[in-house]
Amino acid sequence: MKRWIKRILKIIAGLVGALMLISAIFIAMNFTLIKNLPSSQDGGFDAMYIETQKPLQLVEGQDSHSLSIKLAPEDIFNAAHENWVQTGGKSLLVWHKGELVYETYADGVSTTDRSKSYSMHKSVLGLVAATMEVDGIIDLDDPVSQYVEAYKKGGRENLTIRNMLQHKTGLERYSFTPPSLDTLNMLLSDKVEKAALKAEIVESDPVFDYSNIGYQVAGAAIRVALEEKTSQTYAEYLSERLWKPAAAQDAYLWSETPDGAPRFYAGLQAVPRDWLNIGIMIAQNNGEVLPKSAIDTVLTPSQPNAGYGLGVWLGSPKDGLREYGPSTDMKVPSAMPFALPDTVFFDGFGGQRVYISQEAQLVIVRIGDVRFDWDDTALPNLVAEALDLGTSYSDIDLTLKGANDRDVNVRMLSRDPGCSDCKLAILSHGAFASDADYDAIAKPLVDMGYQVAIPTHADSKSHPFNESFAPKDFSTLRVEDHQLILDHVAKTNGSDTQWIALGHSFGAMIAANFAGVTADPTLVKTSALGLPSHTIALSPPNAIPFAFPESAMKNLESPTLLVTGTTDLVPTMIDDWEDHLALYKNAPKGKVTAIVFENQNHYFNGLYGRTIDRVGTQADADFMELLSNFLNDTPLLEGDTYRILR
Repeated sequence: MKRWIKRILKIIAGLVGALMLISAIFIAMNFTLIKNLPSSQDGGFDAMYIETQKPLQLVEGQDSHSLSIKLAPEDIFNAAHENWVQTGGKSLLVWHKGELVYETYADGVSTTDRSKSYSMHKSVLGLVAATMEVDGIIDLDDPVSQYVEAYKKGGRENLTIRNMLQHKTGLERYSFTPPSLDTLNMLLSDKVEKAALKAEIVESDPVFDYSNIGYQVAGAAIRVALEEKTSQTYAEYLSERLWKPAAAQDAYLWSETPDGAPRFYAGLQAVPRDWLNIGIMIAQNNGEVLPKSAIDTVLTPSQPNAGYGLGVWLGSPKDGLREYGPSTDMKVPSAMPFALPDTVFFDGFGGQRVYISQEAQLVIVRIGDVRFDWDDTALPNLVAEALDLGTSYSDIDLTLKGANDRDVNVRMLSRDPGCSDCKLAILSHGAFASDADYDAIAKPLVDMGYQVAIPTHADSKSHPFNESFAPKDFSTLRVEDHQLILDHVAKTNGSDTQWIALGHSFGAMIAANFAGVTADPTLVKTSALGLPSHTIALSPPNAIPFAFPESAMKNLESPTLLVTGTTDLVPTMIDDWEDHLALYKNAPKGKVTAIVFENQNHYFNGLYGRTIDRVGTQADADFMELLSNFLNDTPLLEGDTYRILR
């Protein structure tokens, strides 16, 4: 019996010894990972906590920044500053037209504090790769296998450096739930490059799918190309070609080993003014730092994602939600489009940002707490507003041909010429008004993603031949104007284009006509785009026989927002503002929501129709918020300047 016990104890001891040996071998092989696992929790998502990102490689810079500083009055940035504070900002810098106009830091943070850049390093890698192509060191369409031995097998032979930098690879993604050993090696160990090069092809027809792996693989190819053709390390080339010329100070790369490959997808530690100087280089794009062609390459929309260049994000996302691809659940919202449509930006995890507008010569740097609710456009739009930098619009005059060879002039307002993927808004002006009287409505609609068409109707004060038309024909001609626009957009943008009908006074009647309120039931049926998805009737008329009969109001088919005011009177036509509510009272219940503003007249006190110079009021802001919420099918809430009739 004792003999058996001794044997069992020996077996157990052997197993324990084997396990200890295996554990020792595992620890030895993964020492950096195991060392970093506990400390990786220190600081959490604090962008300023960089102690765990070691070892480091120096990117040599200059002794001091060469910035022209002319700080603007702080109070003009109050709204932007408040947003920065509320979102946990650590540093905020604004450069405009050659001068640093605003710079602020949170308590305990100084101008010399470096931070985690997270994925802002990707933007720098894109700039380096594009510059290397100009210098003849690589071609972006070189296969990675030309430089990396591991890529000469496994069906990855034809994947290019450009594929990696544009996130179109089809490579597998390592699991985060739970994290695999490869995931941990990518994040924390000295085997980041080895882990990245292991990833296999899992999609034969890849789409844009944001990935750290692809950037680490691209970096591996870039590192080898530099060593073979220039005998420089990545840190040395980055210093010589970009960092020093941009007048940035010393920075550091989070490296795999002291002399090996850094993390190419993250971990470039720099002070805020370094990031500002790199942004200024892109904003100016004058060839003094990097070749203009290299920066143009970085900012060229990629084939897999028009909102992404070479490590740099471009402009506003469609439908206000920026996506990273099918493998990433996280999406970054934007409540509104960028006020400056040419905005491009470096994206670091959770709101580390460099926003750049070449047109406005504007650069904004925000470093701060990681925010999972970060709104991409809130801060830059507040800065643009502070500097009185408005949205740039495409404003085109289009001439369509009506019956009897009649010229119909249409103002087409949008973000981009053509705007083939925009929704359409047809805005019909009031009697004798003009297209120029409605910018206060039209431009916010453009900001919401609409192409706004404003026809110059025959009765307009701006129509060159308005006296040649008989007043009895004005209604018929307005309807034809709408039909011509609908036909044109159906041909150019597609018959499935979503559209809204919007009108003021006389124009409100025409908008309602196309939503079903007409004595001619064929009108809607012959519309090239069908019914409008929404109708907005500003101060619509009372019932008008034949043109706007009360009996036809029951045929209203589109959800409609009716807006009027308690002083909304029209001499000889509307003596009681409640007459504007005829459509609300006679349409099917629930089809019309009426908004009644206190002390607002037929022209919303000069906001549109008969415009005057005026300072914005709370009623103006409420009015635009109601329009936006209505078009987005968001519940309309009661307010101080208006009441709602449902």
